[in-house]
Amino acid sequence: MTERIPEYVEFLLSTLPPAPDEKPREWDGIKAHKRLVKFTADLSPWEATQNKQLIDRARKIILVAKAVIDGLRGEALQEVIDGKRKIDPPKVLDPFAGGGSIPLEALRLGCEAYAVDYNPVAVLILKATLEYPQKYGKRLVEDVKKWGDWVLEELRKEVGRFYPEEGDPGQGRLVAGAKKGGWAPVGYIWAHTIVCQNPSCGAEIPLMRQFWLRRKERDGRIDWEDSIYLHPIVDKKKRTVEFEVVERRRIEDFDPSKGTRPTTKARATFLCPVCGATYKAKDLRKYGKNKGLGHRMICVVLHNENHPGKKYRAATSEDTALYEEAARALEEKVSNWDGEYPAIPDEPLPQDGTLGFSVNKYGYNTWGDLFNARQLLALIAIVKKLREAVANIAKHASRDSFAGAVATGLAFCADRIADYNSRCCMWAAPGEFVAHTFSRQALPMVWDYFELNPVSSTTGGWVSAQDWVRRALEHCARVSSCGLVKQGSATGRPWPGNEYHGIVTDPPYYDNVPYSDVSDFFYVWLKRLLSDVDEELFATPLTPKSQEIIQEPVRHERDNNRAKRFYEEMMGRAFSEMAKALESHGISTIIFAHKTTEAWETLVSALLQAGLVPTSSWPIHTERGARLRARESAALASSFFLACRKRESEQEVYFKDIREALHKRIHERLEHFWEQGIRGADFFISAIGPAVEVFGKYAKVKKVTGEEVTVAELLHEVRKEVTDYALRRILGGIQLDKIDAITRFYILWRWTYNGETVEYDDGRKLAQAVGIELDDIRGREKLVTGKDKIAVAKPQERDVDSIATRAPVNLVDALHKACLLWNADRTKELQDFLAETGYGTDSSFWETAQALSELLPDGDKEKQMLQGLLMKAPTVAGQAEKQLTLNGGWTS
Repeated sequence: MTERIPEYVEFLLSTLPPAPDEKPREWDGIKAHKRLVKFTADLSPWEATQNKQLIDRARKIILVAKAVIDGLRGEALQEVIDGKRKIDPPKVLDPFAGGGSIPLEALRLGCEAYAVDYNPVAVLILKATLEYPQKYGKRLVEDVKKWGDWVLEELRKEVGRFYPEEGDPGQGRLVAGAKKGGWAPVGYIWAHTIVCQNPSCGAEIPLMRQFWLRRKERDGRIDWEDSIYLHPIVDKKKRTVEFEVVERRRIEDFDPSKGTRPTTKARATFLCPVCGATYKAKDLRKYGKNKGLGHRMICVVLHNENHPGKKYRAATSEDTALYEEAARALEEKVSNWDGEYPAIPDEPLPQDGTLGFSVNKYGYNTWGDLFNARQLLALIAIVKKLREAVANIAKHASRDSFAGAVATGLAFCADRIADYNSRCCMWAAPGEFVAHTFSRQALPMVWDYFELNPVSSTTGGWVSAQDWVRRALEHCARVSSCGLVKQGSATGRPWPGNEYHGIVTDPPYYDNVPYSDVSDFFYVWLKRLLSDVDEELFATPLTPKSQEIIQEPVRHERDNNRAKRFYEEMMGRAFSEMAKALESHGISTIIFAHKTTEAWETLVSALLQAGLVPTSSWPIHTERGARLRARESAALASSFFLACRKRESEQEVYFKDIREALHKRIHERLEHFWEQGIRGADFFISAIGPAVEVFGKYAKVKKVTGEEVTVAELLHEVRKEVTDYALRRILGGIQLDKIDAITRFYILWRWTYNGETVEYDDGRKLAQAVGIELDDIRGREKLVTGKDKIAVAKPQERDVDSIATRAPVNLVDALHKACLLWNADRTKELQDFLAETGYGTDSSFWETAQALSELLPDGDKEKQMLQGLLMKAPTVAGQAEKQLTLNGGWTS
């Protein structure tokens, strides 16, 4: 080569195998790996998308890597490096493309991106992410802004009078827009209601989960001087419940967090404030289905752009009259509607029992039922005005596709309004904002809901929605090349004959999210907005579901086994198709984050059957910090990235011949993962990839009997290895043979799941890993409780007097009893107990207490009790002449 290769390219080449006619290059693999990791870390943050120099460097490395894989060397390779020789960029496919983040980043890095999804809502998002912004750029952004402003002005003319501004206190109400600087309604807090069924009562019961309007804390306690809440005024003679707004003062013996529930933890149980009658979830479901839940406006939330904060007032009869006027306007609009579909979505909600849905248990039957009359009036007005805008755009657009692109951007504004303005939205008192419908990917019943003012400038309104869409389009438009998008199943070949250099995908996680059912919330409005723009995409009444890869029993006559078989078969077909579509040197990266081992068994089995072998695996933190609950949750903090290649050999092997290599590889990676700070459920799952790297190299792994070793058996072996490793690291120098199996199980549970409830099967497998059967200890003195889902009790959840006093007592029971006796200040009983059981002078007991206290999170009650017990150890150990040194045992 006539010119020195740039450092980063030289590094890249040094990590690739040399050509047959080249001499091996000498290089420091450890340093090279660190440089690669650092470069990847620099490239990964969101801010890196704006770093042109970094992106250009990544593109160059990718192209050179592709050239080397294509066989280019010497001068030919140097020409690629110098930009004098053009080569085709790598082709990257995502067959479960969803919102398009993977193919968008592939485009940003200079690859050809192909995106497929079965769901039409996802396909529309993909077009708006990968095609329209790149194709139309600034013009698209400008027209979405222009016509979005037009829709807003038309909307204000049509429905603005139903959201009137107010003057300062005592000045009365103003018509919206009549005067600048007034107090505009952010929205309205409503409560679903029922009529008390007590014959001597008959009061209207507001079903409110809580009464907070503004909830502020200081040092972990409620700051009453900076908080605002509703206080019910109950008139038992008139059998009425009214409300007053209480600001910056505390009413003694009143807890705003309870609402009209008996306790803060009673999710769907409510009390009649007048007579005290109790209504449980089953009562409310029956009432909702037979009579229909009512609703009542409780509070108005106001904002003035010239004043900080928000103002609250109780709703009045004038507010109710204005709402009823909006309801009459809705009736008139519906009666004059001439659209292809009914103005109010009459498409049915998913059937009862659908994963993540509970609204349909309480009398809601159609998607239109999820909105009140004024919400529907605003949405239908938006549909009408948006369709008018699209018709005007089409008249002046050179091609219909541009009008469709603008219409899509505006349609997303409309869908965002629906998301922030349904009966499934709540007022978030700590931050004083509306929590949108899909704060999580489900539709639970919401008792007190928030109705938004869509023409206001606050979060959730049209102005906010338009700003979000504009910024998204601008960001995507910075990527110059378009992706290719198609609607289709991952089990098929949307582009026959293509061989992809990379397949990167985040497949559906077993029974995690009912994507198509959730998407219908948006689909019913998109269909009314865009059916003329894309008839094929909106040809079905609701999103298609027959080929959706999900374990959903209600689609299989409520048979969970059939649903499981369907998921496994479809996922296997999808992975087989991916293997066929991969180029011979291609890599498929599978992203998976399900926490159950059953899901992982299914995933790994499907991969291996398809001939895809994980060659490396990495746990990567992908969840926002605000969503992680300091290990109070069994949910994974990381997603696991499995890099897979096509299996090159059909060789068979006996398990005994690879056991040593398997354990060595697992141990190597566990050392690395531990040093990286990976803990808990993530740590257990992280060992699966390294195990499959060894196991999956062979077409078949056999026992000495000739039977094939199953993936479930492999994972059992992995679990035992991880269990042993984790216990040794947690317990430090304590010899494991001094710790009984039940105590080991307890320690591992608290380290892995802390206080969470998990599937029975996962608990069973954890117990087996330490050599015990879960059923032998389940229910035993309430250490393990539950049936289909189980939990392990913390000491404060157990009865101190039910735990055995005399030996033999297993160590965890002894620790729990000691903690409870210490907490109750029953010192003499504590001394006697430790003496009778022999644990007072057993260093393993105290060292285990120390190790357990260190692994528990701050604020945990058991941690506090253990720390208190350890401080009192010298006086309760039973031998006053001895002192405890936790690191060195006992000394006289």
